Amino acid sequence: MDRAIVYTGALPQTTDVLNTNKFMMQALAYGMRAILGTNTYVDGLVCLPTSPTPDLHVSVGVGSIYAQDPTDASAYGDLGVDNTTIYKQGILQSAQQLTITPPGTSGFSQVYLVQAILQDVDAGAQVLSYFNAANPSAPFSGPANAGSSNFTIRQVKCVVALKAGLSAATGTQATPSPDAGFTGLYAITVANGATQITSANIVALVSAPFISTKLPDVPAGVQSGKWLYGLDTSNGTFAPSTSASTATSSAVLTFTSVPANVAVGMKAANLTNPAAISGGQTVLSKTATTVTLSANVNATVNSGDAIAFSTNALVANVSPVPSALVPGMEVHIQSSTTISGAATLNLNGLGVVSIKRASGNPSVAGDISANEVVGLIYDGANWQIKNYQGSGGVTNTTNNTVGIPFGTDTSTSSNVITVTPSPTITSLSAGAAIIVKLANPITGPTTLQVSGGTVIPVLSLAGQPLGFGAARAGEMLWMLYDGANWQIVNQLLPLQQNLTIFVNSSIGNDNFDGSQPTISGTKGPLQKIQTAINKAWSFPPSVFSITIQLADGTYNEAVSTPSFPGPGIIITGNAASPANVLVTGANNAHTFAVNGPNQMTVQNLKGTTGTGSGPPCLFIAQGSGAQLNTANTISGFVQFSVHEAFGPCFVSVGNHTYAGNFSQALNAVFGGFVGLAQNSVFTISVALTCTAWGVASSGGSISVPAVGVPTFVSPGNVTGAKWLASVNGTITTQGQGVNFFPGSIAGTAQSGGQYN
Repeated sequence: MDRAIVYTGALPQTTDVLNTNKFMMQALAYGMRAILGTNTYVDGLVCLPTSPTPDLHVSVGVGSIYAQDPTDASAYGDLGVDNTTIYKQGILQSAQQLTITPPGTSGFSQVYLVQAILQDVDAGAQVLSYFNAANPSAPFSGPANAGSSNFTIRQVKCVVALKAGLSAATGTQATPSPDAGFTGLYAITVANGATQITSANIVALVSAPFISTKLPDVPAGVQSGKWLYGLDTSNGTFAPSTSASTATSSAVLTFTSVPANVAVGMKAANLTNPAAISGGQTVLSKTATTVTLSANVNATVNSGDAIAFSTNALVANVSPVPSALVPGMEVHIQSSTTISGAATLNLNGLGVVSIKRASGNPSVAGDISANEVVGLIYDGANWQIKNYQGSGGVTNTTNNTVGIPFGTDTSTSSNVITVTPSPTITSLSAGAAIIVKLANPITGPTTLQVSGGTVIPVLSLAGQPLGFGAARAGEMLWMLYDGANWQIVNQLLPLQQNLTIFVNSSIGNDNFDGSQPTISGTKGPLQKIQTAINKAWSFPPSVFSITIQLADGTYNEAVSTPSFPGPGIIITGNAASPANVLVTGANNAHTFAVNGPNQMTVQNLKGTTGTGSGPPCLFIAQGSGAQLNTANTISGFVQFSVHEAFGPCFVSVGNHTYAGNFSQALNAVFGGFVGLAQNSVFTISVALTCTAWGVASSGGSISVPAVGVPTFVSPGNVTGAKWLASVNGTITTQGQGVNFFPGSIAGTAQSGGQYN
């Protein structure tokens, strides 16, 4: 790694500073390349509908892109151009809203592509002072005293753009290809007449190179097998085996009722007597009670024989996406079908490959059952059913069955599992097993009752009582009985999708599960916001976020995130009437505090602070890596700062109404950065007093966007200083002038502070 050398007494050069920045960027580039390689990757950039009421907008969250790019394709000050390719990081520092326009033709749909690219962007233009050799005490204003400005910052950005596909008849619309240099991330499908975009309309592209797993997740990823697990999505869905009602030796099978999903072209199998239909006969036609096959059966199909139908062509995906099939690759696939003969698997579109027994013989009817999780290993030519030898002969007649009792939870309350499994568990002894499909989320200590028997505690893989997020509704839990408790065997999973936790100060109870806004058994809203945050931190960091939805009401509390990494949090109230949701804070505490390295968005509500030491702020990010975003918020009385970035962290300020006194509206200190969101509107709804509207000190920075400059409504309501820049703090208004911020007293720069 290069480092610049300077000497005492030597005249400083521009290249000294520029090389320091360049060497640091190069060091970061080679460090990232050692970890990620040279392919393009993206992180974060979560695409979500408008919350809580969806409309025709989506929001792409903060994130980054990693890609090969020239060091400096345009001149970097006195260092000039450097076309050496390095691995760069581009950053999207604040969420970006995109507008979706439905097609204008009835019956048509359209796909919009969300795409991203890494770009160098020069910013921070200002008129600099230049040395005047003729009169050193009177520096030139700009180069050659021309008064022109220079860019002072070179940013490496993650630029997100929306590309519209062609409008077409619904069902034929296609996703457009990314523009040159761009990477496709999401496909958003919208139909004519649509008024909102929901999560169902937003699909992440299979090819999107998201960094889906962070280093702390690697052990959990290995243990859970989630990188190797996929669901069979083949169109030939298994038709549950149904008993023949009449014996036959012809091609016509008779049933009391033919399953609805039996389709022409499916293969038939006799699970009771495989030799009866061994020629791979397919379905030619069906009625409500008969199925006609492509040829006569090979031997008599008896009344009561179990008959199954399928296509035997499995299709599945795993994530991360493998680039190719490699000998020794192992996957676990949950089949949607009971195969009726030689089967195949197409994994992530890498090609149709035969599934064989480990003996090398083709798979046969019943080797894979519907909903079975089958282990497959690629041998370079075929997928082998893991360690399944069958008979080892040519006839392939040996089938093995493992009968773990299975049942669906019939409880209506969280943390209470009630099941009657099949086959029936007649008595319990240590080592007994059961698989249960949950009806409700698990949010705390849980019990299981089997077939009306004793209520028994359920413990985690580590032998501890279960906590919030231990399992979700619809999840399959495999449990073993240890003689006193049921213990979960399968590894608990991190967030697999965005999650909402409901909070209601009036009807909520912190003993509820937070899964819904109304009360039903143990399901219902929590009472406190902090309880919801604590429960959210049951999950590790993830590309998915957790929304804490607040009902109208007053919340007499202050909330903060832990200081260890957790998921991204969105606290939201009432978008149409944010004043209906009031969070009052508490004495000696910040009302909303996000601690590094975590992220929090607060929107659609009103907040105040208590009093006391601290002093308390309304919205604060503190500590390295902390990030806080606000939008559509209102402040009442605030003892200290309305928005504050304390330390090397970031605060983004969106639309806000000031309805009470405060010390400062914006405060950036100790390297903190406060940025005003593009096109924001700041309304001063009452006459109020403050010490200073914007304060940047001790290396802190306040910045106004160059495009989409915010506006102030009723700025004359403010009594106090416009701004204060001190101790190397900087306030950048992109040339808006010294009177940009509201206030009745002129701003002040002191002790190295700068305002431009």
